[in-house]
Amino acid sequence: MPRLSASDRERAIGRLQAGNRPAAIANVMGVATSTICRLWTRFQASGSTRNGARSGRPRVTTARQDRVIYRQHLRQQFLPATETSRNTVNRLVRSMRARCQAFVNANGGHTRY
Repeated sequence: MPRLSASDRERAIGRLQAGNRPAAIANVMGVATSTICRLWTRFQASGSTRNGARSGRPRVTTARQDRVIYRQHLRQQFLPATETSRNTVNRLVRSMRARCQAFVNANGGHTRY
């Protein structure tokens, strides 16, 4: 089913406030009744009909690491981007491993505080 546009969501809320039934509104707009009911619930809770933020896929790299990958790729343009990013992430993991090992060694080889 198609996602409702911002104007359609506002129109649906207006009809609900005017006293129309959710099923009738859903039928006219070509969406499921549950869509209109969820929209009404969200509007009552937040006072807004905007779409909520979506989590998406979790980031693997930070913005800073993305910039480093981008710069390295510009320097080595004939190297595939996947290879550039893999090298950067592997270097990061190695440096983290070295830092953790240095921390453990600094505490006499113990990991407990």
